[in-house]
Amino acid sequence: MVLVSALTLERSDAPALMNYINLLQENSNLINKEAHWNGFNVLHSDVGRINALELGITSKSPSDLPTPKVVYLLGADNFRHEEIPENSYVIY
Repeated sequence: MVLVSALTLERSDAPALMNYINLLQENSNLINKEAHWNGFNVLHSDVGRINALELGITSKSPSDLPTPKVVYLLGADNFRHEEIPENSYVIY
């Protein structure tokens, strides 16, 4: 498995890094379509936002999303408090 930060792909040598990862993929089992395995992962630089999106807390509140009963804010720093439903249990 290869884990890289999203910031790694913004560096000036990012194309060379991606070429190396592609070479790894070609000569190993890094990506195996038969086994449904993708061992190349990019870690997002704003995990709090990703967690909020997974919980349905977005800048636009679609009416078809269910109201969360529990909101787990581990490392969340980019959210608006008013978007958390009043009757949700919040874990910090």
